[in-house]
Amino acid sequence: MGKSGRVVGTSACALLATIACFLVMLCCVSPALSLDLKYGDNVLRGKMRAGQEVVVNVEVDSLSAASPIVNKVWGSSGMAPAENHVGALRVQVGGGELIIRLSAYADLGEPYSAGFEPSVRGVVLVLLGGAGDGYSEYRARFYIEPDVLR
Repeated sequence: MGKSGRVVGTSACALLATIACFLVMLCCVSPALSLDLKYGDNVLRGKMRAGQEVVVNVEVDSLSAASPIVNKVWGSSGMAPAENHVGALRVQVGGGELIIRLSAYADLGEPYSAGFEPSVRGVVLVLLGGAGDGYSEYRARFYIEPDVLR
């Protein structure tokens, strides 16, 4: 305590604690690579912790208003039917292509962003989509490992 009876340095301790928390976050969380999606092919490149290159191609295709799935895909709502969806998703790890079933991505409508998040065994591909109304927003995660997609 100081001469005035107040505890000395409490604001300095709080500042140091805040800085320490910020530094821990910087060290533990890798920055996510991301890409804004447009019609056609969208290529995203990254690396796994083991150094293997990951190349993802997200193909965004249009959906016609007459399509039977236009109101059934993620990202659409009764007020805003989807105008596009993920038409193809290809993933290569270290030059080898992983098999991805159509059912894993064909119902993802209105995709607007793709990005990587770190993972213990590889990387996580995150696709964001929706009509922008909050109601139809989604986050689809694909866990990419050296030999398999989960």
